[in-house]
Amino acid sequence: MGLIMLAPLPFGMVHTLFQAFFACMMMSLLAAYCIIRLKEGKKPDVSLRRIWPETLGFLLVLGWGMLQMSSLSPESWHHPMWAETAEALDMDIKSSISLARGAGFESIMRLLTYGAVFLMALQFARDRKRAGILIWTIVAAGIIYAIYGLVLYFGKFEMILWVEIDSPPGNVSGTFINRNNFANYLGLVILCTVG
Repeated sequence: MGLIMLAPLPFGMVHTLFQAFFACMMMSLLAAYCIIRLKEGKKPDVSLRRIWPETLGFLLVLGWGMLQMSSLSPESWHHPMWAETAEALDMDIKSSISLARGAGFESIMRLLTYGAVFLMALQFARDRKRAGILIWTIVAAGIIYAIYGLVLYFGKFEMILWVEIDSPPGNVSGTFINRNNFANYLGLVILCTVG
């Protein structure tokens, strides 16, 4: 819950460094949960067998993303820019479907992180009391970020956290770089509140 609450803090997690840190922390929590359950000799509250269609779909999307970054797919599927680059540089370059392998890696990292967040929420929110605490934690975080955004706006502070910004007048973005992302985040918080 603490990670979910703090996720929007570093600039709405728009920078890859913050996303990678969050991914490492979330994967560490999931690994710790699995190790603790194994040590106790207990199975997870909800096994992956119970959600096998969703798990299969998730793994298929993950596999397709990895295939796009690898050079294992048929050559005819690969982006033509790889062949042109190899010819222009007169080098042997491993080609792939994806032209931007780094962006593909980031996307897979984010997808795995979303999966880890889902699995942790699925395990811990089985109990009605813990589910309520999780929802109200998200609501409390949203309220805090909204108040922070309003303080910045009405105080005419031209900064997000410690970084000065040139934002057009009338924008409330809280800790987010983009006001639209902040609006989406608060919309999800409102959904949690209504639920």
